[in-house]
Amino acid sequence: QDGATFESLVVSNSLDTTTRMENGDLGYVAPNNMADPFPVVIANTGVGEVSDPFLSADGWHLLKVKDRRTSPPKTRAEMRPEIVTFLTLNQVSKILRRLRTEAQIEKGQKTTNIVPDSALSLESEGDLLKEQPASDEQGREL
Repeated sequence: QDGATFESLVVSNSLDTTTRMENGDLGYVAPNNMADPFPVVIANTGVGEVSDPFLSADGWHLLKVKDRRTSPPKTRAEMRPEIVTFLTLNQVSKILRRLRTEAQIEKGQKTTNIVPDSALSLESEGDLLKEQPASDEQGREL
């Protein structure tokens, strides 16, 4: 109210030894990674505004929001593991769906031939999964 800046008041009045000498600057933070009630206070305080005093487990606080930014979008290289996982699980799901559809379950019979007559292989072009005849070297039992 007397025209002093937020930063100068932090240096002279704050009890926070971590940020006091940094003019109270926390840097950019991810609000949802902070303890309650910080996420709500940050969300309800406009850029350039100072929050009303609020109480947390660490004591009383005043918060000034200097700026807001969003995370930059992920690069293709950063997204690659997620894409590979998605495509792999998608293919596994298709295989399981096909196996469940084609399965013939007969109660009370034992079978030693548990490997299908055709093996699945990954191909780089066209359908990712194509059936290929199982060779005798692959065997018929697990």
